[in-house]
Amino acid sequence: MQNYMTIDHLIKSSNVTPTAIIDAMLSVECVSQYLDEADNPAIAEAFAADSYQHENGFAKLSLGTCAEGRFKLRAHYWPPNARATPSNVHNHRFDFTSRILTGELVHAVYETSSSGIEYQHYAYAPGVKSDNYVLQHLGSAFLREVSQKPLRSGTVYHFPS
Repeated sequence: MQNYMTIDHLIKSSNVTPTAIIDAMLSVECVSQYLDEADNPAIAEAFAADSYQHENGFAKLSLGTCAEGRFKLRAHYWPPNARATPSNVHNHRFDFTSRILTGELVHAVYETSSSGIEYQHYAYAPGVKSDNYVLQHLGSAFLREVSQKPLRSGTVYHFPS
């Protein structure tokens, strides 16, 4: 399919940027594929099963995959009454790139500290399948916020794991 070739070509390119990958995933070809996949009840059901309400207050919606499953397209919808302070401060076990479609997101960075807010500390461990994980409880840790960065509509950002 055209969209797989486009994204595969980008991945193999030495100067690929997160913005280029996002643009390819939101291309007419990829979006057409996502819509075609949504017509298949089994695929639509799998995407629905992978969508949920995140404990930090947003809806995490699975919309499709590209490049033979190597990339997932997800939408995070933050309702107007979403929690301003996350209850689940976390990193990710995978790199991700995102584009703010509308509104604004404030990205807060935390570090461990001898004082601050006490959280339970967990580590991700590989699960049975390649796309799942198990949480290992490591005790508690104090975290303090060290920075905030507002990300506005149209911004593309990338976070390594």
